Amino acid sequence: MNAPTKIVAADGWIAHDGGECPLPYETLIHVRFRNGIEERKAHFAGFWATGLCDAWRHQGPRDWHIVAYRLVPVAPVVNLAARLDRVAEARRAAA
Repeated sequence: MNAPTKIVAADGWIAHDGGECPLPYETLIHVRFRNGIEERKAHFAGFWATGLCDAWRHQGPRDWHIVAYRLVPVAPVVNLAARLDRVAEARRAAA
């Protein structure tokens, strides 16, 4: 196996030991900091990689280094206009 394997805990957390942001910046995640606090508000991965306090690279205050992250499940986008058109068609056909 060429690529390093990421160990995912049963609760979905993936350990992070510093370095580059391991995800595309637009990925929605929760993070766990070294001090044990879990940020439950979803942020883009790139949010934590900005400025002098890059939490991914373990810069800035030690307590606020990211030590684990978890992907936020995203609900599928519903094309409401197309769905309403199908409902209208079904109603016309039933009438």
